[in-house]
Amino acid sequence: QEMHSIQGGATMAQDGMPSGSPVLPPNGPAQPSAPVTPMTPPTALTDPTQRPDEPVTAGVNAGPGPGAPPQPSANQDAQRLLKYLPAIMQQAESPDSGRQIKMLAQYLRGIANGQ
Repeated sequence: QEMHSIQGGATMAQDGMPSGSPVLPPNGPAQPSAPVTPMTPPTALTDPTQRPDEPVTAGVNAGPGPGAPPQPSANQDAQRLLKYLPAIMQQAESPDSGRQIKMLAQYLRGIANGQ
């Protein structure tokens, strides 16, 4: 059974804990099943490079080195979403749907119709 607090309408369970609070097992939090390996600390900016043979501009579409990997176009992304069009349309027609889902449905309908 829940009781309502006077301050801000927060609810409290009978045990005095806010309702919805996580309940821990009696022995405390569960231990991880796999050993946790410590993270290596980040390299300081003043340290020597860890990749001496790689140009600073590697991964950027400027200067020496490999450029950025090709990105899918917006049309390719939209084509992948077309399989979800029936579900998106159903959600867009709901009276509780937001403007964004309605705009997405309209956009995908246009692509499906070749526009």
